[in-house]
Amino acid sequence: MTNSAQIDRIYLEGCDLKDQAIVSLDNLELYLEAACRFEQASQMAHVASTEATGNPERSASLDCLSAYYESEQHYCLSSYEYEQRNTVAAREHARRGLQSLDDAIRLGQSDAFGAELRETMRTHVTLWNYFRISHEAKIHAIEARSYWDEGRYIQALDSYNTAVPLEQRASEFASENSLDQRYIRISRGNAIGMTANASQALAMHMLHTPEQSGHLIRSKVDTQSGAKWTPNPLQSGQ
Repeated sequence: MTNSAQIDRIYLEGCDLKDQAIVSLDNLELYLEAACRFEQASQMAHVASTEATGNPERSASLDCLSAYYESEQHYCLSSYEYEQRNTVAAREHARRGLQSLDDAIRLGQSDAFGAELRETMRTHVTLWNYFRISHEAKIHAIEARSYWDEGRYIQALDSYNTAVPLEQRASEFASENSLDQRYIRISRGNAIGMTANASQALAMHMLHTPEQSGHLIRSKVDTQSGAKWTPNPLQSGQ
């Protein structure tokens, strides 16, 4: 029979490897090791759930954790592929991770939980909802990198401009729900970094299409100043 302590140990090993991978690109391969740990923890939790046939509350909690561990697996694989500039694979793993996170959030609100476990799950679900907002921003950031690599700088700018408010919302959500300060710091840092990337995308567009840059700048200035907005042809057709 699967032991919860074993699942917890493997999950925490995955967390440690993921934290090391985040610190430096020199540790990039650790994302793959972390993903393996999370996958193993997810599978073990699933097996343990099937074994807990006489305990609906335990079975429901294990199903929930299995989905969350799977989301962590895909987060790590997405991060690895992103840093390798394999944006198609990075986006696919990010989307699969978001789906797993949605499953965890849904399962975390099961009626099978008693009062004590329901409160614990409520805490988990709050944190996972923060992760969900941040994961959405990550998908747009991946799209921005894909456009950047293709030389489609206006589309990259638009994707970054979609991602930034999401990270700002994630920071606000973390503050409103009294999450650990590190989540507020991370989301604010991500928003600042994406804003800088958006500026670079605009600069690259101006560098490569100087004959169009004046119109682009006038369009943005007029919009921000409250003047009548006219469609920008640079943002259509793709």
